[in-house]
Amino acid sequence: MDKSNSTYQIKCLPAINFVQKIGVYESKNRYFVVGSNNARTKYRILKIDRTEGHDLTIVDDRVEYTELDMINSLNVGLHRNTSLNKIASAFGIVGFVRLLEGYYMILITKRRRVAVIGREIIYNMIIISKHKISYCGLATVEKLEMKHRK
Repeated sequence: MDKSNSTYQIKCLPAINFVQKIGVYESKNRYFVVGSNNARTKYRILKIDRTEGHDLTIVDDRVEYTELDMINSLNVGLHRNTSLNKIASAFGIVGFVRLLEGYYMILITKRRRVAVIGREIIYNMIIISKHKISYCGLATVEKLEMKHRK
C-alpha cells in the first residue's frame, strides 16, 4: 500500500471539555445540570434522579446540543404537570457528598481570577453552594445531619 497518496485526517480533541457555565434546574423528580460554552452555542445535560433518597443516579447522554435541542430535551425529560425551576448558576461542580440522609451536590457559584499561566486562567473558588439531591418529601433530616449542613 502506497501511503504517499493516502490522506489522513487527524482529529484533535480538547483535553478539557467546552463547558464554562452551568445552570441547575429542578423538577420534582430530577435535577438537570445544563452546561454551556461562553458563547452559549453548545450545551450538555446531566440528569440527576431525586427519587432515590440514598442512591446517586446521574445520567450523561454525551450528546452536544444546540439551544433549541437542549430546550426540547429538557421538556421531554419532564413529567406531565411538572414545572422546571432554575435554582442556581455556577461555574463548576466540586462533587457530591453523602451524608446521613442522602447526597448533596456542591457547586462553584462565584470565582475570582488569580493567575494566568500561558493561555490558561487559574481561578480561586470564592463561594460554593450545596443542594440536597433527594426530594424533600421523601426523606427526613435527622439532628445528626444538621451539624454537617452549615
